[in-house]
Amino acid sequence: MRMNKFITILVVLSLALMGLNCKKSEEPEPVIPDRFIGTWEAKASIEGTSIYFAPVSNPAAAVPLHLLGAEVRVVLNKDGSYTLVFVDPTEGPDTDQGKVTIDEDLKIITMDNIDGEETLVFVYEWEDDILVLKTQIEFDFGEGDVPTIATISLKKTA
Repeated sequence: MRMNKFITILVVLSLALMGLNCKKSEEPEPVIPDRFIGTWEAKASIEGTSIYFAPVSNPAAAVPLHLLGAEVRVVLNKDGSYTLVFVDPTEGPDTDQGKVTIDEDLKIITMDNIDGEETLVFVYEWEDDILVLKTQIEFDFGEGDVPTIATISLKKTA
């Protein structure tokens, strides 16, 4: 009888120690829905794509940056990584990399910079095969940075 109790206690302790030894990951692995995976681009030469920046104080004054030579390329990978390239024809390319999460219920895409310096949050919508991203950023229209609404319509190219 004592031996059965002893064995039961040993089994319970062993299970408890095994449970403590199992390590759960701190963050769930990001999963990007298949519809989003790939290379997305916006530039004047791709029909249906556009890049508009408008001061928050005057949304009607939207500037069509794609017609001025600006380009945006976003690569979204299944593992949750991304690369975002914004090409300003006057300054050259600016590249950002990090982790991306997509909330399909809230229609939000969040891009966390790999350096932890910046997080971009976009509201998105679909217009047929065009992915439209909207966010608020700071942008210099020539007289210093002002709050700006950025609307980028991207088409999958790869």
